[in-house]
Amino acid sequence: VPHRNVWSSLKKPVYIHCHGLDVTWEKTGSQRKWRKLWWGDYVEEVLKLPENVVFVANSEITKKRLTDIGIKTSSISVVSPGVPVPAHLPERKNKNGSLNILFIGRLVDVKGPVELLQAFELACKKGLDAHLTVAGDGPLFQKCKEIVDHSDYRVRFTLCGSVSMEEGERLRKEADIFTAHSCKGKESKQEESFGVAFTEAMAAGLPVVTGRSGSLPLLVRHEKDGFLFEPGDIEAHAEYLLKLQNQPELRKEMGLSAHKRALAEFSIENERRELAALYGLHEYI
Repeated sequence: VPHRNVWSSLKKPVYIHCHGLDVTWEKTGSQRKWRKLWWGDYVEEVLKLPENVVFVANSEITKKRLTDIGIKTSSISVVSPGVPVPAHLPERKNKNGSLNILFIGRLVDVKGPVELLQAFELACKKGLDAHLTVAGDGPLFQKCKEIVDHSDYRVRFTLCGSVSMEEGERLRKEADIFTAHSCKGKESKQEESFGVAFTEAMAAGLPVVTGRSGSLPLLVRHEKDGFLFEPGDIEAHAEYLLKLQNQPELRKEMGLSAHKRALAEFSIENERRELAALYGLHEYI
């Protein structure tokens, strides 16, 4: 927005890639005007960007947020972020004993890490035999640590903080289930606009258990690639973890389905082809 005059002077298309916080806004006040929740109140100025600007949304959810404020559909293209997806997965052993359950992501309200810990505790009380690894850092890290420190199941938790890309890959290889408690953030008002961590988990052949929030129902097919529950439903979250523990064949089937979906829809190759088509680089398609 501050460089609108520069974009107006160009004779070429300008591509603006939009992600979660970029399009987190709400209507406020008696006139119900759109107010930007992050980076300042400039929503009305976005509508004044020139005709040569193309908005690249990372999901249909992000596209809807743009059209909600008045951006023309013709000015928006949807390109899903791609992740590395192996053509074939190594054989996973069906465990009937203790499972490794994994969360990777920022410890922020939209990811629901506090609710995740509560759901895992409840599942353990109901008979879950598993270890939960929480990889990530953020403003809710200390709150999560306090919950773990006071839990009767604290030996089953690992809070490992931020991890490298290589460490994340190792954790996914060792995991049996990927889970989060995705929801609309109470403070941030944000929802998951895409969910790269989820497609990385699917690419690794992990069934996903998370809240039905933001773009996630467009990524994870309920009862095919994993399970979706209503955000805030700790009981349902716990029950789905138990179900995947008690049905190893279902766990394997969902993991394979998740991998196939990632390979077909969310690979780096797909993203490259879609961007090349958008940019008019037909020699790269």
